[in-house]
Amino acid sequence: MKNSKVSIFLCDFSLCLKNGPDVYRIKKELEKNRHVGEVIVLKAPCRESATAVPEISGNRLLIAGCSFLQKCGGFGQPGKVISVDTSNFIMIDIRNLVMGLYSTKKERESNLIGQLLMHAAILANKQPVKNVNVRPFDKILVYGSGLSGLLAALDIPSTTTLDVIETPGETVSPGFLWETMNHPSIVYRLREKVSERGIIGFIPRDDVMGLERVEKGFILKKKGGGIVEYGAIIFAPERREGENNGDGSLTLSGLYLLLEKNVVCRGTMVFLLENVETTSPEVYGDVMRAALHSKKRDRGEVIVVSNDIHVAFRGGEELYDECRKAGVVFIRPSGDYEALSDGGSFRISGIDAGTGSRLTLDRPEIVVIPQKPVLSETSLHFAAMARLSLPGNRYSQADSLSAIPSETNVKGVFVTGAARENLGFSAMREDIHSCVFAVTAYLAGQAGNIEERIPLIDAEKCVLCLTCIRVCPYNALVTDTEKGIAKIIETACMACGICVSECPARAMQMRNLTTTAIDEGVGLLYPKGTG
Repeated sequence: MKNSKVSIFLCDFSLCLKNGPDVYRIKKELEKNRHVGEVIVLKAPCRESATAVPEISGNRLLIAGCSFLQKCGGFGQPGKVISVDTSNFIMIDIRNLVMGLYSTKKERESNLIGQLLMHAAILANKQPVKNVNVRPFDKILVYGSGLSGLLAALDIPSTTTLDVIETPGETVSPGFLWETMNHPSIVYRLREKVSERGIIGFIPRDDVMGLERVEKGFILKKKGGGIVEYGAIIFAPERREGENNGDGSLTLSGLYLLLEKNVVCRGTMVFLLENVETTSPEVYGDVMRAALHSKKRDRGEVIVVSNDIHVAFRGGEELYDECRKAGVVFIRPSGDYEALSDGGSFRISGIDAGTGSRLTLDRPEIVVIPQKPVLSETSLHFAAMARLSLPGNRYSQADSLSAIPSETNVKGVFVTGAARENLGFSAMREDIHSCVFAVTAYLAGQAGNIEERIPLIDAEKCVLCLTCIRVCPYNALVTDTEKGIAKIIETACMACGICVSECPARAMQMRNLTTTAIDEGVGLLYPKGTG
């Protein structure tokens, strides 16, 4: 098939981003490439309706924008709006791939050109798909009814039907405790907004009996025998703080419960931050705000014990200065703290970060030791049903050059919010926008397009040794009981080639895998001489 020209829709980031690229200079550079037919600069398409999208002359389309494009509505289903077959377009989140990684205008422009030319070359060289284009189920499943899950549900376009699996008791993760203390009804109000959208349903966690991967997505099995079909899953549960060590200390979540109930905390209060893993920058922010609040309200002695006094997070220095001004003392420990045997008391020694004097804290009335935020057992159980890999309580990202932060090791399952990592509130909102953008793009066409490089299985050679099923990191292979051979769930396959290389019977091969398009695309992204 003759290569087709690619039309590029490029957002004008200079309208919303400091040091944004000169898109008109980039337009001229792109149009010099043999694969590019035309470059159309869109001004704030996220604020305009889908009808504002201009006509294009080519039949292959590359959309380069940011997560807010999904707000436009049209880019959620480009096949309907722009009359481009969904197998012939790519949507990429340039804000995350380029704008968020580079700070100078020159770096952003050069990397943006490289990214666009790489995707244009791959798209232009794309050959017809031999398999039938599988259209995924339209519905989306959101796991998590806490802060992250509800925000994700509200961010999904209002024309999309979705369900939310309820996770009782998991409303907010450490790192957002102060946010919810200042706005105690935030989760309740979000739930009300979600309920007002009639296309969203809530499923009790106990009603979930199983999850099966099929060609068009996922089938959720419910108590009583009912099933529901979903094209994609957003995994967005909250993390809970681990239990204390039984030494009489409070967890950070436990302290916030007391603060929310206006319980007066008399005497000396000590925040003991043992290591960076349990006290991420966002959790550290919760600690400092709780310390400041307690100092101003109860006027007792408040001390923060940490090796890392100045932790970098947005507004951290200002908050540190405010704490010091209010009288909160910061000390660096001079050794391990000692838990005394009488009634869970402590003895802590350290050096005042402000004065340099040595202090010994003997039997402070309240000791707060933040514990590591982890996923609950029920969330881990659902992740196991979805076959998500969560080593060390963290998800495994897809091994793909085009992977964005929300992708997982399972095609069609995305992760966002507190489940992904500790994020500040504004950063979490951005993360959710990006995730919903990825899900929208996935369902619009990238999910159903069966790539030419997905392996083929030779039925005469396959002996059903189960090697391929065992080694596949994406759980994309199952047993075809009728034919007695292995079977590929093509919409789940990431075309990594592990099964082909491991098959002892040599019964598998990659379909139409040529390196020409890949080599050309990578060469455009990393030209010779650039290192």
